Amino acid sequence: TFEVQANQRINLPTAYRANEVTIVQLVGDSIFRGGNGVYLTAPQSGTYKGLLLYVPQTNTSGQVIVNGNASIHLNGSIIAPYNYVELNGGGDVNAPLETQVISNTIKFSGSNNLYLSYNSSNQYQISLPGALQLYK
Repeated sequence: TFEVQANQRINLPTAYRANEVTIVQLVGDSIFRGGNGVYLTAPQSGTYKGLLLYVPQTNTSGQVIVNGNASIHLNGSIIAPYNYVELNGGGDVNAPLETQVISNTIKFSGSNNLYLSYNSSNQYQISLPGALQLYK
């Protein structure tokens, strides 16, 4: 489990910022509690461009929880197709979560506002082969 508790700062370079990062949660949960002062951005180029958090299909019991507030900023896609994802607003929320979420189940809750924005050029683009093929 990867968890950042309220008012706890994780050891990130450049004033608690991590740019060009992709988190892969092979087992357990990914939890970001409110009050963290965490700024994470996905890679801007390459194979994992736009991918911030990935939970593979082998981690079927893991969950992703993001408690938004004014000091959390996530930029990039959250891909957890077999998992539960919860995005919570609360307090004086004005943090930008520039993300797309792909999950089995998603829940939005909280006592205030949760701001989500989407810019396709900053998100992960899944390239899959054609699903329909014709044979003669």
